Amino acid sequence: MKKTHLEQKISGESGFNLIGVLIGVALTSLVVMFASKAFVASKQAKLSVKAGEGYQQVTAVLNDSLKTFVKTQILNPTVPCGDPAAFFATQGFLRLYNGNHSTARSQVPAEINGAAWAALFNADLAANSFAGSSLNRCSRLEVGNNGRFHFCVNIARDLNQSKESLLRSPLVFAEVVVQLSDLQTGNTMSCANYLDPNRSSAGANVDYVLFWVYENGSQLNLKKRSGSLYVNK
Repeated sequence: MKKTHLEQKISGESGFNLIGVLIGVALTSLVVMFASKAFVASKQAKLSVKAGEGYQQVTAVLNDSLKTFVKTQILNPTVPCGDPAAFFATQGFLRLYNGNHSTARSQVPAEINGAAWAALFNADLAANSFAGSSLNRCSRLEVGNNGRFHFCVNIARDLNQSKESLLRSPLVFAEVVVQLSDLQTGNTMSCANYLDPNRSSAGANVDYVLFWVYENGSQLNLKKRSGSLYVNK
């Protein structure tokens, strides 16, 4: 039977609506698929550090750990306001480091030539160099006096990694300074003020310098990178 004009219109609109629904479902599926891939990629980025990746992945984990420390580990209004040693004992390959220049120099890592190690501490890591001075300060732990934290972290060496991986480096350490502050005014604040529930603008400025030793033929050299974070409470 021949359809009326109204029936043809309804039929056409139904077909159009069905196509629209199918397109919508397809687009939703694509969004879910890409979101899932992005989530998996994000997870893999953290795990890939253990598979021998380099500087970017290591600093991503370091940044996440420092943010978590500021947000969850400043618990007391008086010094010590937090415990970096206990916190970093739970952070995978990161550990609190309280050595100094002389102790680091005396501890030649496995599979490293002793003469090359000594030469490094007379050059890039000399006691009066920027890196050597930083290494010496690692023994000076601060845990909240005037809202300031100072500590160093290093990376547990893994000889199962490739030579290109920071996890295999003979020495990797970061000197870290955390200063609690009002992120609106920039004024520093004490731990007690930071913990005040009415201080909605409380946060911290986090600065660090990451140093790592790498093999360059028969020699050892040093690289460094600095980083800064602004962390809300």
